[in-house]
Amino acid sequence: MAAKFARNFTLPEGFPQLLKDFTREVLRADPEDVYKFGHEYFSEAIERRNNPEDYGAEPERLSMEELKERIAQWFDEADADGNGVLDRKEFKKVFQGLQADLGLTDKDVLKIMAEADENEDGQIGYAEFLPVAVDVVSAIYAKQDFEAEAAERADEKEDALEEAKEYLLHGMPREELQAALRDVFQQSDSDGNGWLSRKEFVSCIKDADLGFTKKEINVLLSEVDVDGDGKVTYEEFVPLCFTLLVEMVSDSLVEVPQEEEELRAFFIDLFGTAADDNGKLSHNDAIELMKSADLGLTRVQIHAIMSEAAEDEDGRVDYEQLANAMGGMVLSLVNVRMQQDRSEKYYALAAEEGYNQVWGYDKEQFQGAISQACASIDTAGSGLLARDDIKMVVSETLPSLPPKHLNAIMTLCEPNEDGLCDYSAIALDGFKVIQYLQVEDQM
Repeated sequence: MAAKFARNFTLPEGFPQLLKDFTREVLRADPEDVYKFGHEYFSEAIERRNNPEDYGAEPERLSMEELKERIAQWFDEADADGNGVLDRKEFKKVFQGLQADLGLTDKDVLKIMAEADENEDGQIGYAEFLPVAVDVVSAIYAKQDFEAEAAERADEKEDALEEAKEYLLHGMPREELQAALRDVFQQSDSDGNGWLSRKEFVSCIKDADLGFTKKEINVLLSEVDVDGDGKVTYEEFVPLCFTLLVEMVSDSLVEVPQEEEELRAFFIDLFGTAADDNGKLSHNDAIELMKSADLGLTRVQIHAIMSEAAEDEDGRVDYEQLANAMGGMVLSLVNVRMQQDRSEKYYALAAEEGYNQVWGYDKEQFQGAISQACASIDTAGSGLLARDDIKMVVSETLPSLPPKHLNAIMTLCEPNEDGLCDYSAIALDGFKVIQYLQVEDQM
């Protein structure tokens, strides 16, 4: 029970946050003399407040509630018709307008835009995004604090960015990625006019099968069409795409497990959701789950990874065995720290004679041999065969093909409701999968 003559005290405004900040700094510094540390800490704080020009005055940070209110206010002002949605350009303009108030850089705005998923009409519902925006800005502030304490590492960061330019982005060197982007772009440019509408571009980039993560797609959609004419040209897209991907790699925007044991546990949890009572799942289920995991793996990489899948007599795989076998292979693709070493080995192998051949076939010869062999037993001329028939054809055409490589390219077969597969998928993509595995075997 409170004493009768006790005085009522109120805490000064901002004191809880001040105490929280001080406590964090004490824990971080672990000083021998906490009193001396406190004196110096608050003396500097007073000096900063009284002489901000000496400390390169930064915008005063808002509390989380103030931040939420400020962003909501800007959304409302930008939403002229009050329908609760903004297009991506309007959405980006909101955060560009807030840059000065919140102390955000252009890169920070990109990070926010990476989280903004649009609907089928290309619109973003800002009410649902508001708490996400607040969380992202909070994370940016935390990162700014950390970087401020490690300013002496600025040179290291610059070196990392330069090194990232030689990384294998999504498992491909720069030239190969740009060639793949060119192919995807040209396939989407059905009338051959050299440009895509934004709607065509959205479809193109999402269906590219180049392993772009959701965050990467969101950033690309935010930054494309730099001249604002509503047309996306190859010349403006490809350099921008590569630059943004390098920026994201160097800044580790892709948040996936970075240790082998973590990856194994991740895949066990992932595959366990689709496994039957015997701990088995189909190839197609495993492939779809890997795609949904948003790890930044290309279609070729996913099918190559499935070389680790040992089938039972029913064509199903043990999900724990698959998860354990895949850990190291996937780690080499998603771990940012490993990319420089991989890129050096990759460039060396790509320069060797025979890189563009698999088991004595170049790409065109491989496609021709597989297509011709499959067509010879396709009496109906439908372009479809049973999976076992395709497996027999591939085994006879490539008698020296290792079982793991055969497993990988057979996952390209996607049976229809009659259990038949379009064998053109093997002819078109089988070469890439085997070539990828040959390189991985030597890496």
